[in-house]
Amino acid sequence: MLQKWIAEGADLHTKLPLLSTYMGHKNIHSTTKYLTVYLPSVHGVKNNTIYSYHDSFLLLMEYCRDYEKLPPEKITVSHLDRNLIFRFLDWLENERNCKVSTRNHRLASIRSFFAYVAVEAPEYIAHCQKILSVLMKKAQKSPLKYLTLEHTKALLTQPDRTTFYGKSVTVNRNELLFLNKQKKKFTRCGITYILQKYADSARNQGTADMPEKITPHWLRHSKAMHLLQSGVNLVYIRDLLGHSDISTTEIYARADENMNLETLTKAYNNPADSETPS
Repeated sequence: MLQKWIAEGADLHTKLPLLSTYMGHKNIHSTTKYLTVYLPSVHGVKNNTIYSYHDSFLLLMEYCRDYEKLPPEKITVSHLDRNLIFRFLDWLENERNCKVSTRNHRLASIRSFFAYVAVEAPEYIAHCQKILSVLMKKAQKSPLKYLTLEHTKALLTQPDRTTFYGKSVTVNRNELLFLNKQKKKFTRCGITYILQKYADSARNQGTADMPEKITPHWLRHSKAMHLLQSGVNLVYIRDLLGHSDISTTEIYARADENMNLETLTKAYNNPADSETPS
């Protein structure tokens, strides 16, 4: 909802009463401070993460309304106890078929909010501590998904560069670089659709082992893997991706089995027969 309002250019101040109700705050000031001060300034959260946090609360409100018989306008902090949060997380997995990683992400949003409430409203500190003690669920890590260099080249040759939408265009600094056919900025779903269309086209033209499903995030992983395979230092890849800790970037080094094998082979020198003690 917040992302939609921003895309539509709505006056967010006029929307704050509704948003405050959905977030369960006592007053509009609490909602404003959480979204505009605590998350971006104190917690260092970027816009996309704020949108994601907001979506988590909308899902929580939807669950409370449909399954707990709690209308959003009547929900208070006290209603959102530890047991309700557990039921909400189970609902995400069992009814919405969310992955464990998505469940943990929604929980992180909720925990962040209650950490904020504990500071802003100390009378709820014991209540908040119970929510903050809810642990993340362990999940089996899935293999890192990325395109090989050959797959990337095949994907990039698919657009028809003789058309307006296939060409590179010159724009002013304040203009949107990429527009859809409605002359509006692309959505994540729109970009995913285009990637999938061209991936299917490349596969139909004979590109071997082109993945069945591709998302925009694959391109980020692919760029990092190609740089690593070209010998670029992990430190520079970390800076390019904007990671705060190089341990996050190290997932790319662990993901490339061929590179790991080559490194081990070079590092291991089998002693010659002449050097073997008799």
